[in-house]
Amino acid sequence: MSDEPRNPFYDLLVAVSVVFVVTVLAYALVPPQHQPTWFFQNGWIILLVEVAAVVVLGLLSMGLDRWRTLRQSPSERQPPPS
Repeated sequence: MSDEPRNPFYDLLVAVSVVFVVTVLAYALVPPQHQPTWFFQNGWIILLVEVAAVVVLGLLSMGLDRWRTLRQSPSERQPPPS
């Protein structure tokens, strides 16, 4: 196992993804008459914001991993598993 610190963007990505899935399920499975009015009217905006957060956090997580890899010397890099 690597001695590098955990990627904080990955942890946030997992949390935001779980919130996104819960929101999608609530928006899709709860009948409109049982949803709060604000959620029924603005749910698509909430979903778009959550999708944007997932995309941004995913890119940040991949970018940080790439930056950490490039910062290592070639002898420290491990070859990909075959």
